[in-house]
Amino acid sequence: MGNLSEEFTCKLVKDKEIKSFLRVRSRSFATKTVDKRLLPDYEETGWVVDKENKKSVALKKPKAHHTMFEDRVWTILAKMGFIALDTR
Repeated sequence: MGNLSEEFTCKLVKDKEIKSFLRVRSRSFATKTVDKRLLPDYEETGWVVDKENKKSVALKKPKAHHTMFEDRVWTILAKMGFIALDTR
């Protein structure tokens, strides 16, 4: 029985963590930073360069429709004041 409750609570975000998740989930795109040598692989899958660094590149890609919907609902609940939210 302990494993079930642990499985449920391990994905919960609480209190101060909500602000950082809210910042990421409120964006309409996903971001990722990768080594410059891996750039061609990511460009083939729809990622575009957002910023170039010395040895890495910051990439972004529009979120899928279902992900955008889930993130929008999540952000609305967070802004309503829920103090524990699931990150699945």
